[in-house]
Amino acid sequence: VFGHKFKAPVVNFQAIGNWITIDWMTGNSLSVAHIPDRLSFDFTNQMSLMERIRNAVSTTVTLLYYHIIHLPKHQEIIEKYYRDPTMPHITELVGNIALFMTNDYQTLEYPRPYTPNIVPIGGAHISNHMAPLPQDVQIFMDDAKDGVIF
Repeated sequence: VFGHKFKAPVVNFQAIGNWITIDWMTGNSLSVAHIPDRLSFDFTNQMSLMERIRNAVSTTVTLLYYHIIHLPKHQEIIEKYYRDPTMPHITELVGNIALFMTNDYQTLEYPRPYTPNIVPIGGAHISNHMAPLPQDVQIFMDDAKDGVIF
């Protein structure tokens, strides 16, 4: 919504790591035959036929839930609070997310493809204590005529 309103690129930080819905939104491969659904099962990338079937069913159910329940609920919220006639549908809004930063460690994950707009940044966290920026960085940001993404 804010990306549309301010005509700015949207960056999504995913605290739980890469998830099936991110793969769908980015056009990344849904490799259910060798990438286990992290939220449903404790499978490895060496799945039996039955585990692969369960993984495929879980992926399908997750995507159905996302499209039939999750996105429509968010669409209702958008229509209720952002009464902008130019606001696109939620599916278009999530399709316009420019970058996904996922809380994944590539060394701890099973091998998997990533589209260029998915960046694993394992171990990312937000501290409660915010240290001041170095003075040269603060001056650079304060003097930036068109703003800074930091």
